[in-house]
Amino acid sequence: AEWLTEPAWSRDGRLAYLTGPRTSDGQPDFSRAEIWIANGDGSDRRRLVPASADQLSVGRLSWSADGSRLAFALETSIGWTLRSVTNDGERFDYIGDIRKERWFPCCPLAFSSDGTTAVYWMPGADGAMEVHVTRGDAGNRRLAEGISSQSRPSLTTASWSPDGKRVTYI
Repeated sequence: AEWLTEPAWSRDGRLAYLTGPRTSDGQPDFSRAEIWIANGDGSDRRRLVPASADQLSVGRLSWSADGSRLAFALETSIGWTLRSVTNDGERFDYIGDIRKERWFPCCPLAFSSDGTTAVYWMPGADGAMEVHVTRGDAGNRRLAEGISSQSRPSLTTASWSPDGKRVTYI
């Protein structure tokens, strides 16, 4: 039997979620999980992102404010990559990498209202949490200003201001 997890609602009422087969011991097999979307009433169900051959896990679904893209984290043997896909599944974009040894099992991700910038957090070199802002590639990734690695933020949710200039996190 298949399983469902990590529901993420878009503002226009679409639901993204993970689904896939179970392992021999009945646990979800994230190495074969796929991202699906459907209308809020369950109609128009379709696969958005199929499992990839080198996939170990996938998750952390987050819609852009306008519902045009869905961000997700993909784990392979070399680490985690943050990516996004258009809501029709036609275009994939790279957001950034998180080296395997620096992954922490809760990497909330939030898009700016225009969908061009994302904020997320990950452990820094000293093990303290760092909030990062990226415009779609690792070269543009930067630590969020005014947030010290020593302050050890534990980001559970993040939200952009309507003008895209500020991020509130909890």
